[in-house]
Amino acid sequence: MALCAALSSLVGCGGGSAGSEAAPRAPASAAAEVSPGYPISTQGGTPATGPGERYNHCERIWCLEHGENFFIDHFLVAHIGYVFHDPGRGDVYAPRFRSGGPAFPKARQAALFLCGSHVHPWVLGRSGGTPVRHTGYNRTLGYGRDHFHAYGTRLDPCCINGLGSGYVHTQTGKTFHFQDLAEFRAHPEIGWQKPFAARAHVEQK
Repeated sequence: MALCAALSSLVGCGGGSAGSEAAPRAPASAAAEVSPGYPISTQGGTPATGPGERYNHCERIWCLEHGENFFIDHFLVAHIGYVFHDPGRGDVYAPRFRSGGPAFPKARQAALFLCGSHVHPWVLGRSGGTPVRHTGYNRTLGYGRDHFHAYGTRLDPCCINGLGSGYVHTQTGKTFHFQDLAEFRAHPEIGWQKPFAARAHVEQK
């Protein structure tokens, strides 16, 4: 069963008023970044935060492929699929052609599609969804018109963390301002939390 089957009831979800957007979130505190309170795996992932079936509180992204929470950088290599926000579970990455696992019928339509080379804003729906093309094609995207036709625009590499997080948390992606990069350039900490540093363990004598 492809991802589109698992997300079969996404059309019309999101629940917000048209045109409303989530403001860029404040950066996580330095204390949270240094000492998250969760064990950190050798891959740099952290476990689900709970309660219940909640994976995270949108400070990181749950990887259905690896079963842990990660910073966005984890998904930029060898991951082809979708990052989306589910109100009950948090932010989730699902491989494009997954054949099982949980469904996310309440997921927001604004999602990111990772094609293996770029991060594309996406609108989830029937048959997997559609790309965002309203920014128009131009050569600065770094790929040809065929790729643009299939996947639409891409997030500017400078600001994938802030833009990506902001986009998946909008009530609707239709009016998202992808070209407004000044705040994200000035504050690269906006978005998902950076990878946590492992705690130093001191032996008690």
